[in-house]
Amino acid sequence: MSSDKNKELFLQQVQQILDGIKQDKEQLGQRCVEERKEKDRLTTIHLDLIDKQRKYYKTVKDFQEECRKNETLLSKN
Repeated sequence: MSSDKNKELFLQQVQQILDGIKQDKEQLGQRCVEERKEKDRLTTIHLDLIDKQRKYYKTVKDFQEECRKNETLLSKN
C-alpha cells in the first residue's frame, strides 16, 4: 500500500517538475520574442544612423569641393 502511495507521490512530483518546465519554456519563448523585437528596433535605428552618417560625409565632401572651387575662382582674380 505504501508502495502505491510512494508511486503516486513520485508521479505528482514528476508532473510538478514537468509543469514547471513548461511554464519556464513559455516564459523563455515570450522573452525571446521580446528580445527579437528589441533587436529589430535597434537594427532599424542603427541603419538610420548609418544612412545619416553617409549623407553627412557626402555633404562634407560636396562642401569641401565647393570650397576648393571657390578658392580656385578667388585665386584667378
